[in-house]
Amino acid sequence: MSKLCGLNVVQLREELQKRSLVTSSNKEVLVARLREALIDEGKNPDEFKFDGAG
Repeated sequence: MSKLCGLNVVQLREELQKRSLVTSSNKEVLVARLREALIDEGKNPDEFKFDGAG
């Protein structure tokens, strides 16, 4: 399991795709988009662990 900051671009895109979010952009934008999605889900993006990543 990995934290948000440890995900690579492919992993970020997979997580965004699971949430039906846009997956095109650079890593910085993908991280910001996923961070917002986690906040919207009521999760703490700094503590959330991603299964199968890393």
